[in-house]
Amino acid sequence: SHFVVSRFMGREEWLSSGFREHFNPESLCIVEWPEMAEGLLPPPDLHITLEIAEPGRRAGFLPHSPVGREWRQSALASLLPS
Repeated sequence: SHFVVSRFMGREEWLSSGFREHFNPESLCIVEWPEMAEGLLPPPDLHITLEIAEPGRRAGFLPHSPVGREWRQSALASLLPS
């Protein structure tokens, strides 16, 4: 699931939307602007940053849990030549 928290009009809308049920061990949830839902979301397993870096973009992967470390390792392995 992909959530853009900045599109919600406030904390009440987020709480009443039913999206919180998506955050469980069986789900992958990507949240843009999570700081706007501070205190409403569980801690992230993996923090991904994207930035423009010539000639393209750069991604950063900062794990916060064992699951996040697994996701990071998998993402990095998929980028390396075989």
